[in-house]
Amino acid sequence: SDDDGSFYFMTAGGKDTRPSADNPSQHKIKRKDTKPKYEAIKLKSAKMRLAKRGKLEVTWETDSQTLPQFGFKITAHDNSSAQGEPLFLLESVEPHARRAELPMRKGLAQAQVFVRIHCLDILGNESPVLTLNLDD
Repeated sequence: SDDDGSFYFMTAGGKDTRPSADNPSQHKIKRKDTKPKYEAIKLKSAKMRLAKRGKLEVTWETDSQTLPQFGFKITAHDNSSAQGEPLFLLESVEPHARRAELPMRKGLAQAQVFVRIHCLDILGNESPVLTLNLDD
């Protein structure tokens, strides 16, 4: 305490303790998991429609019970097996996106177009691929 008695000062460790920035304690949490145990992203639904100005509009909904979306990838082929060079490819990191407009090449409107969409979540997991076409 001070001489007047209105303040009390406390010293931890006794008179011989010197101030130090070293901290001898080390803490470690033993973990066996290599990945967090959260369910990977899943697509709940996806739709495709022919929009104005010759564009395809793809919209999708993710399952809110799974990890949130980080990005997405959309490809289109002229066959259902997704063989060969894609007609177009759109890959983006947009966590908020649930809609994309895709350009249609001239002369392709009558052809059968198969669009494949899958999303990437915040831990790098990929959703199963959903395949769409205009007949759906």
